[in-house]
Amino acid sequence: MRELVTERISEAQGQVADLVAFTAQLREAASKLAVHTPDGSCDDDCGCRTDPASVDRPASRAIPLVGVASPMVACSLDPSLVGGRLEDWQTTMEQATGRQPLPDGMRIRFPRGIDVAALSQLATDEQTCCGFFTFTLGVHADEITLDVTGPADAQPVIAAMFGTAV
Repeated sequence: MRELVTERISEAQGQVADLVAFTAQLREAASKLAVHTPDGSCDDDCGCRTDPASVDRPASRAIPLVGVASPMVACSLDPSLVGGRLEDWQTTMEQATGRQPLPDGMRIRFPRGIDVAALSQLATDEQTCCGFFTFTLGVHADEITLDVTGPADAQPVIAAMFGTAV
């Protein structure tokens, strides 16, 4: 049963990566369509006819991970890197010895022998693209803890990425 659950987690993370990439494509289309919107019929400058390469875009754009009501819950990681990042988290989460709910997130427990520098770097990298997360690393005598917290709209993202309390 554990193998099946692990397989389903991997599949779900792949779907998340696909959805983030698809969202980026939709945003690209939306920005193209916003270039010029004539009052009447389409003309040669209409967004649906404009070459996407000619549209000015910011170098990095945030991709909302939840409903439009929470634009702050967004990820700016290049969609092509999402799958690898999710795999890094999955590998790390396999070392977790437990999870405890927090009012605004999750406390993840790890054995004392986990590579704290690698865990810290992964959390730092994640916070860079997903600024709505707050990571707090705890070094204790018998374990390492990682608190992952965020706003109410981020709770489904936290559960999807880091699991639920067991």
